Amino acid sequence: MACGKVIGILKRLRTKMSISGPLRIGAVGADGPGLFTLRYASDAYSPTLYRSRKLDNGGIAIASEPLDNMRHNWTPIMPSCLVLVSAGGIIQDLGLKMS
Repeated sequence: MACGKVIGILKRLRTKMSISGPLRIGAVGADGPGLFTLRYASDAYSPTLYRSRKLDNGGIAIASEPLDNMRHNWTPIMPSCLVLVSAGGIIQDLGLKMS
């Protein structure tokens, strides 16, 4: 998968440039109708990301922290994970494959 390849490239560049600190990524993107989110860290401290259950408008939200006090409406995204949300609300949790 492209995300795993990019992380591999970043890790190699960091080694080449003698960057010793951890690589941490928390990102959300969209391709129009769908969303993707990536949570990754080269150490044990991945930036937090959460996905909501269906919202009152039928949508799904992705955020660095729950957006309300109803914690039961939010699921943490696991470390080293890519989550895809389709326009129809179908959620796929994919582990990252590094290359």
